[in-house]
Amino acid sequence: AENSVALDCLRDQTLILYPRRPRPSFADHVLGILEGEGIAPAEQVYAQDYQTAISLVAVGVGYCMVPESVSAIRRAGVMYKPYRGANPGTGLSVNARIDNRSPHVMHFFQLVESFTHRAAV
Repeated sequence: AENSVALDCLRDQTLILYPRRPRPSFADHVLGILEGEGIAPAEQVYAQDYQTAISLVAVGVGYCMVPESVSAIRRAGVMYKPYRGANPGTGLSVNARIDNRSPHVMHFFQLVESFTHRAAV
């Protein structure tokens, strides 16, 4: 696509990653994607959340890879572009306190389970 970015053009640039903690995290997922493409950022800057990461992009610190859903957040000085290449997606987990067996929590887990079974087919 004409509006997309080849990951290779990001080689030797400053990469803003988030979150700083806990690890492993989305930051490690992004680093794995780049490593798979043979790309090593010149420098890594860590932010705790994507809002801070986008703010760092806006002031010119570097670039940041974010999920497509984040591109709905408009910020002056920030442009979102898809990248060309394989999109491995991200893994998700669902968590609740072990002692919370409320009907709402249990129903939520049932919904998640039914969705993941449909998605895996």
